Amino acid sequence: MVITICSEVKRDGESYGVVGIDFMLDQMSETMNKIKIGKAGYLAVLTESGVCLIHPKQEMVGENAAEKYEFIREIVEKKNGIT
Repeated sequence: MVITICSEVKRDGESYGVVGIDFMLDQMSETMNKIKIGKAGYLAVLTESGVCLIHPKQEMVGENAAEKYEFIREIVEKKNGIT
């Protein structure tokens, strides 16, 4: 799977084009799963609705974390990673 991030390029209100980058999900997952935060913390990538795309516990990939965890639900509702 590929994740594409792109943004319109504007100057003085005029559109000049689009810039973007593609990320290979399997490569991101391999790199991110090596990163530990403190003793038990980890990184995860979720969709806007809370579905896990990258998670160190493979069984969580494809699951909607917002339906399982209140703090994820709050993040999804606020559209902000800070609760």
